[in-house]
This record gives sequence, C-alpha cells and structure tokens, in this order.
Amino acid sequence: MEIGIVAEGHADQFVIRNILYSFDIEKDNIRFLRPELASDETEINGKKQKERDNEDNARDFGSWTNVKNDCESKFPFRHFFENPLEEERIMIIQLDTDTCSQYDVQEVFNPKTFADFQEMRNRVIQKVDEWLGNDYIGKLLYAICIRQMDAWVLTLYATQNEKDTGLIAMPKNELNSLKAYKSVKSYRQIRKRYEILSGDFSNKKKLKKAIEYNQSLKDFVESVAITTATTS
Repeated sequence: MEIGIVAEGHADQFVIRNILYSFDIEKDNIRFLRPELASDETEINGKKQKERDNEDNARDFGSWTNVKNDCESKFPFRHFFENPLEEERIMIIQLDTDTCSQYDVQEVFNPKTFADFQEMRNRVIQKVDEWLGNDYIGKLLYAICIRQMDAWVLTLYATQNEKDTGLIAMPKNELNSLKAYKSVKSYRQIRKRYEILSGDFSNKKKLKKAIEYNQSLKDFVESVAITTATTS
C-alpha cells in the first residue's frame, strides 16, 4: 500500500510517518505531497541555510491554507490517485484545530470530554470533505490534531493517570518545556526535532500506550489499523 500525506508542515509529516512505521509500512511507500520534501533526507541539499530556516519557521505559524488550497484544486489528489495503479493508495490529510475558526469551523471551546474531541474532529473532517467536493471518500484518512500536533507527541511523555493531552491549552509550550525537547534543541531543523521526539510511535507497544492519552490520536491510529487490515 502506498500512502500520501498532505499536511500543514514537514514536522507533522515526520510524526505521521513514525506512526505508520508501527503498521509495518515502509518508508518508500510513504510520500510527502504537501509540503513536498525535495530530498528523502531531513537536510535538503543545495538550499541555503537561511532558506531552510524559513521553511522550518513556517511550522510555528501553521499553513492550513496550503492544505485547503490543495483540497480545493485537487491537484495532488488527481496526480496521486489517477496515475496507473498497481497497489492500494490512501491519502492522509492533517490539520491542527487551533486555527480552525480561520477556515470557518466552529471551535468547541474548552473541550472536556472524549465526545467534545470527537465533535471537533468531525467538524474539521466535514470541512475537508467540503473542500474536496466529497470526492475520494473511502480513500482518505484524517489526522486531525486537537489543538496542535504537539499534543500527540506529548502522549509519549505522559505519566500514569495523566489526562488527555488535548486538554492542554498550549501543547507546543508544554512540549518545549520537556527535558526531551531541550535535548534535541540543538538540531536546527524543527522537523528533525519532531522526528526524534516522536520516534517511539514506530514501536507498536509504545504507540498502543500513547493513544490512551489523546482521543484524536487514538481515532487516527484506529482508522489506520482498520485500513491496513482491510487492504492487507
């Protein structure tokens, strides 16, 4: 099975790729479609350092507009799905919800229950399907991160009896305060930091434990499990 990823940033893609590894999906079968990665390496050869820094800084501000534009134009979807196929293909669409009001999704303020998280997730999915004109139904998986992708990564560092990380108002700040984050801060590229911090998602047992600390992560992981089971 080949999987394409349309996401807000490279950091998000690397986290998702680590999750996919736990389902024995090989690196060569995972394609970064938005944003594209010019090289399979985390360091892009031939770019000036300033250009690389600017690219990573985009993760801080988010780029949901690029995801929206790709869905509405359908360009990466047509290219990915309509080429001659020899294997099953699935597209993952990733969005954070902290900016959902900017793309006309009513936010669930102060979510406190799993039902609140799922309602928020469903509202974003409905908007994505609207952008796509309800095309490609059945070929899509939705990585909808309540608040920010950082909340997903935090599940790997949660302590026993800790509540859902989606309850954390500013998960990016929480992640940045961790000792683990400070140990990888020397990496200039943010996407490299997230790749390292989320590395344990590739371990089946650790992923199984992590999803108990975030409902939106659990919803995504379970959707991947169903899809891979039905296409294997």
